[in-house]
Amino acid sequence: LFTENTMGILDRHNPKEPLFLFHSFHLLHTPLQIPEDWEEKFAWIDNDVRRKYAAMVHYMDHVVGQIVAKLKSKKMWENTLVVMSSDNGGPTYNLVGIGAGAASNLPLKGGKMSDWEGGIRVNALVSGGAIPPSKRGTKLDDYI
Repeated sequence: LFTENTMGILDRHNPKEPLFLFHSFHLLHTPLQIPEDWEEKFAWIDNDVRRKYAAMVHYMDHVVGQIVAKLKSKKMWENTLVVMSSDNGGPTYNLVGIGAGAASNLPLKGGKMSDWEGGIRVNALVSGGAIPPSKRGTKLDDYI
């Protein structure tokens, strides 16, 4: 549903006009659910919840690829700045009524629902054609 909406916005957008687009992934939350054909790609992972979580992350990556491909096909990529960030560390809990979170934030302690670094420090990235060539592929080991 969210992906269809985003793709529709991009389909209808005039590439000569500026666009601010926010696409939020609600997928990577409990309950851990993913179609079987996506989960089967990770059959080598023995732990059921870790397998589902890996498949969910893989699906998210697939959707990001679709969005990037659409931006490129509309010649919008060179003027695009993509910012990706998480709202919290990965879920490491196993709560009644919610289930297992299945993430790992190692080497950090804790995860979602905790104040430890594993719960509050997250990865982030910027991408897109709007990134100056001299900055592409660089890494910042600092707070953003």
